[in-house]
Amino acid sequence: MRIISFIIGLGSLLLAACGGPDCKKAEIVELGPGDKTIHSFSDSSFFSDISCIETDGTGSIYVLDRKRSQIIRLDEDMRLLSVIGHQGRGPQEIGAAISFSVRNDTVYVGDAYKRGVLMFTPSGEWCGMIDMKEAFPYFKRFSVRDEGSICFAACSGQERTSLAEYDRPSAAMTHFGQWTDFGTPAKNDMQNKRSVFFRDGQYIAVPWSIPVVEFYDAATLRPTETLDLSEVTPVKEIYLEMTANREIRESPNMWYVFMEDTYLNRDKLYVLLNPDEGTADEFKTGSVVLEIDLSGPERFVSRKFSLPGEHLSRIGVTNNRLYGFSLDDASLRRYPLPE
Repeated sequence: MRIISFIIGLGSLLLAACGGPDCKKAEIVELGPGDKTIHSFSDSSFFSDISCIETDGTGSIYVLDRKRSQIIRLDEDMRLLSVIGHQGRGPQEIGAAISFSVRNDTVYVGDAYKRGVLMFTPSGEWCGMIDMKEAFPYFKRFSVRDEGSICFAACSGQERTSLAEYDRPSAAMTHFGQWTDFGTPAKNDMQNKRSVFFRDGQYIAVPWSIPVVEFYDAATLRPTETLDLSEVTPVKEIYLEMTANREIRESPNMWYVFMEDTYLNRDKLYVLLNPDEGTADEFKTGSVVLEIDLSGPERFVSRKFSLPGEHLSRIGVTNNRLYGFSLDDASLRRYPLPE
């Protein structure tokens, strides 16, 4: 896992588990090496710093290169289809993109510099900008609903909330979401960050350093349930190792990240972990992806994908493949998923 900069202190977090995620025996599946890997294109430097991977349900794969502030669109065989946007401060340019979302044939790009959401077609045509008039999420995924509402990580110590919903028709911003006090504003801001997804009338929020999955009613923005992952192997081992790390605990400028990325594909939620050497033997050193089944009333970890020797920082998932950005050689990799 990545130690980035600060923290510990989750004793005050209340977890309302909605059933044991490990109460059913999760299948452990070993993946890798990938059946296809690409490092760059002959005329570009793509894959230098991938901060987000998306799919659109038609087989296209979208990859955001943060250094270039451009998105490349690939077919399912990882061949180039189009390049979306280019870096700049002009009205149709991307200032500082970290995350994006694809919905209903529109690519929504969160621009931290312009404090808004830029819109493009999958082929790269400019569609306009949604002016949010406040800082947009840094690093984490955000959700766009059909009627235009946008939900994203927006930590507020004053509001004691972790999320915000922007309603496009009314231009109203509503802050909500569970929030944990970690002692200082800087720590609160970093450790309360979450990726957000929309599914079946609910917002699903996944923190990057708190072992839970949160569910909110999208109509009322009130929490409905919380799935506790703290007893799931290897989450438990990683979490205990991090909270026991004296250097992190005693430093005011250190925090950790172990739930590196999250992806929602239909009724499955995928959580990317990067275990260390001390993790359980069933997960050799390398990335692990948890598959959480959301199809029924009982949420549980249905499968655990182990990738020995692979170190991924971002993932995207289709019905039959997992795509990941490798930290080892700055490449995009594809892994077939078993049925």
